[in-house]
Amino acid sequence: MSVEQQCLTVLTKQMGPAAKAFLERQCKSHLKKEPAALQKSDLDELAKWCQIGTQLILGQVVGEKVKADLLALK
Repeated sequence: MSVEQQCLTVLTKQMGPAAKAFLERQCKSHLKKEPAALQKSDLDELAKWCQIGTQLILGQVVGEKVKADLLALK
């Protein structure tokens, strides 16, 4: 499974169908790359931005869970 698919699995648990658009926005805005180009080495930075974005929408607890789950993919 690609890194993109692994990230989508984590995000979908919290965001449902909005996860794909959210991941794309975080990758393009903050990592300056397409989700399909994600590497394990991108997970620290991606987890940080996904936590911030998720926290704004769904709260601190969910944001921290998303970050921890993304970092666990390393």
